[in-house]
This record gives sequence, C-alpha cells and structure tokens, in this order.
Amino acid sequence: MDEIHFQSLLDKYRKNEISAGELSEFTEAVGTGAYDETMKASIQGSLESTAQQWDETRQQFVLKEILRQIEAETPVKRLLPKRRKWLSVAAAVLTMLAIGWYTVNRLKTKPAHEEQIAVQDITPGGPGAVLILANGNKVVLDTAGNGTVASQAGVDIVLNNGGLAYAHATSGEVDAAALNTVLTPRGRQFSIVLPDGSKVWINAESSLRFPVRFSEKERRVQLTGEAYFEVAENPSKPFRVLVNDKTQVLVLGTSFNINAYGDQPLVKATLVTGKVNIRSGKAEAILVPGQEASIAGDITVTDHADINKAIAWKNGAFDFNNVTIEELATQLERWYDIEVTYDHHISQVPFGGKISRKVSLKTLVRLMDGTGLNFRLAEGRKLIITERK
Repeated sequence: MDEIHFQSLLDKYRKNEISAGELSEFTEAVGTGAYDETMKASIQGSLESTAQQWDETRQQFVLKEILRQIEAETPVKRLLPKRRKWLSVAAAVLTMLAIGWYTVNRLKTKPAHEEQIAVQDITPGGPGAVLILANGNKVVLDTAGNGTVASQAGVDIVLNNGGLAYAHATSGEVDAAALNTVLTPRGRQFSIVLPDGSKVWINAESSLRFPVRFSEKERRVQLTGEAYFEVAENPSKPFRVLVNDKTQVLVLGTSFNINAYGDQPLVKATLVTGKVNIRSGKAEAILVPGQEASIAGDITVTDHADINKAIAWKNGAFDFNNVTIEELATQLERWYDIEVTYDHHISQVPFGGKISRKVSLKTLVRLMDGTGLNFRLAEGRKLIITERK
C-alpha cells in the first residue's frame, strides 16, 4: 500500500466514512508500523487544525486527555502490539475530542480564558433505570445486583451486568396482558432483551412499555424518548413500535433508531439494516437502509442519512456536527442531569465536533470553551453558555 492510499483510508476513518472492508485494510496497515510517521503527522496536524483558536495551555490539556484515555483503553491493549497501539487509539480519541467550529460571521472569537472552574464537577451519565412491574411495584435497577430482580406472570426478570432480560419460568402460565415499563431518568441509559429476543438500547429520559410475553399475532411496544432496536426476525409476528397516538413503525427483523422526545417538533426514524414501514395518520413510507424519516403529520424521507450521528449516543459519543446550541443544550441536560441556559440570539447557531459521553462535565466544558462561546459551570448543576465578547 502506498502513502497516498493509506492517507485516503486515514481520512475516511477520521470522518467516520470508512467501509467495513476499508477498515480491515486500514487497521492491518496500522499494525505493521510502516505508517507510524504518517499517523503521527496526521494527529499533530489535526490537533493544530481543530485547535486553531486554542492557546498552548488548552492544547496541552487535550494531549494529556488523549494519553489518559489511551491508558484506559484495555480492549485495544489486547488487540494491538504495545509499542504501536497508541497510534490507533490516539487517532480515535482525537476524533472524539476534536471540538469543532462556529460560523465565523455569526460569532466573534477571542482567545480562550484560562480561568479555573471552582464549582464541583459533575460526572457523566451511566447505566441505570427503573423497572415498573404490572402491579405497579418499582425496582431501581441502578442498585440491584445481578440475578432475578422480579418474577411475575410466569416470567423471571433477570438483571445481568447492567442489562435486563426476560426468561420464562419453569412452571406456571404466562399472562400476556401483564405489561412492564423500563424508565430511564436523566443521566441514565439502559439495555434490555425483550421476551422475543429483540434487543433495545434506551437513551436517557425515555421509557419503553411492553408485555412480559408477546401475543401470538404481533409484538407491540410503546416508546417515549429515544431507543435503538435490534429486532429478532419472526415473519409470523410483526414488530410494532408505537410512538404516539398517530405514529407506528412496523418491522419484521431489522435494526433502527427512533428519536421521539416530546419536546422536539419531529419524530425521527433512522434505518440501519432491514426494512421498516412507517405510518403516521394517513401518511405512509417504507425505509431502506441509510434512509431517515422525519415525521410531523406528514413523512419526509431523507436518503443517505448520517447513521453514525443518529446512533452516536448508543455508541457512547456526542455527535454535535450541524447541531444548534439549543439542541446541544438539550442533549447535555439529559445526559448530565443539569440545567443549561444560553443567550437567545445564539440558540440556532450551528455547532460541530464529537466528544465521548464518558467525560465529566468539567472536562467537556474545558474542551468546548474557546470555540467562540463561553461555557461556564455554576452552582446548582448549571451550565451557562454565552457569546464571547
């Protein structure tokens, strides 16, 4: 492989545009060590480019953060030779930490302040949920240990390493009318294996309602908020997701994301694999992989949707590319369980960049400060965003 081809793969990797085959080719090339200098130069160049408004102190902070995350990246330690594993990890971490840009003619930028934030740091969200049983009893899953957390209607509900699964008990009849709800508050997300084997990842401030056993004719669940589904294939039992009184997503076996928060004007359904049929009132549309439907009475279908952006939350990342300050604030409020305030006139200013959802709020603020706005933590779990004067 020549340098030009390697650089092309590296660019695609950093932009999340690389295919599975190209990714295999790229990682194999990195593992040889032949392109170490190219990787180093690219990492340094990216840091200088994305940090063009940063002072030297903030650049050093980003470098230290990269090194800290490299040391914590145990899966990579197992897969790559020790002397070179930092290169791949650094490229990935840099992609996550590179906080982007603002429209230059909309915001006046000045060098970042070096003020220290005195308020207490806030940890990021994590696994957790409340399970509401058919009889109304509640089980807080954050503090429950592995094992059976409840038994009802002939079904054992089992918690295992932060995930919930339903298993038919060895005796007794199953009551298909018994409904459960998994509720994720702010600062929590959770995964569940439904009674049919379908897997669901539930984002913060969301809920999923479902029967402890699906009927013989269909599998029906109700969603508020956001969730990613990997539906077990069963042609004889269609899988329906009810989003509100008018919208439903019908599938047989597929993977997709639904964003249906009540405070947003649109419901969005993004298809990763398979095929889904969406109905909203009298409107109807069929999605194929890579398409996204925006639903507000009518259904608008977008080809070549940004799949990685739609499911970034499920993969442990914020993707703020082309996200307004208003949208950014909402995502941060849900994940860190905070209150975000900002100047009204900057609410629709587009933001850009990606960052891990695993960083603390203080770390996130330090990375974003200096991009044309002031990000300041205040007492009472508050984040204040203002235009830099």
